[in-house]
Amino acid sequence: MSMPSRFSTIGFPLLDLSEFSDLATHLAAEAQRIPVSGGTYLLWASPGGEQVWLQGDSDGYLLGLTPHFAGKSQVSVSIGSILRRPGETFLDGTIRGSMNDETGPTGGILDSPIVIDVPNLATHGRLELPMCVDVQVAAFAFEVSTYASEDVYYASRELGGFASRSYVASGTFTPDGGATEPPQACGIFTGHVLEAAVKRNRWTDVPFYWALVDTLGGTFDVVIDPELLPHPPRPGHVLQGQFWFSGTFKTTAPAKRGLLARLAHRLR
Repeated sequence: MSMPSRFSTIGFPLLDLSEFSDLATHLAAEAQRIPVSGGTYLLWASPGGEQVWLQGDSDGYLLGLTPHFAGKSQVSVSIGSILRRPGETFLDGTIRGSMNDETGPTGGILDSPIVIDVPNLATHGRLELPMCVDVQVAAFAFEVSTYASEDVYYASRELGGFASRSYVASGTFTPDGGATEPPQACGIFTGHVLEAAVKRNRWTDVPFYWALVDTLGGTFDVVIDPELLPHPPRPGHVLQGQFWFSGTFKTTAPAKRGLLARLAHRLR
């Protein structure tokens, strides 16, 4: 039994480098080409939501491929910076900022950091930062649990556990509390399942789980390798786990004035 991966999370159970290479070659043949400065994205997309963003350079050579899931989620983010990590291609990109949620515990804007990998960032050209973006975020589970109800969740949690609608930017700090540099597009959250389904990857016919989860900061499209859960999530469940975040922009707007100082402080 193989360990779940980002690709197996949406039904691509790839085992080795040769399988990655074969998949990239076959998906590229039917992918939509999206030219950008210096290269090309090739988007393979299924009506069920699973996507693979392939990258090509100006000479037509494949540089990489990244999974994504296109769903119903929405997280409002004030972007403060764009991150580039060692070893990444020029078509990779990561946004770093703060979530905006006016339903936060204080009734004001939620100032919680978030880092999101964006598989098609170069399609947006040069961004004028800071800016506000509504992001569709796919949360790829690498550890997850579900509870039949909020009451069951609270009865089972340990003293000092997370609220049933909570979020921690775990990719921004180390276990001993130091800063992670560069920060990773990961987080821990607990939330309420609004919708759920068992989906099948159009290419492989392998099943995976999907849930739209409402948590602190917005809604997330959670995708799960069935190896991680004995049963699929259902509406009304409380879901908790650790996730990798992949996101695509839904809308963009200039940052609100009041966010400038907070972003400068947060991202120093």
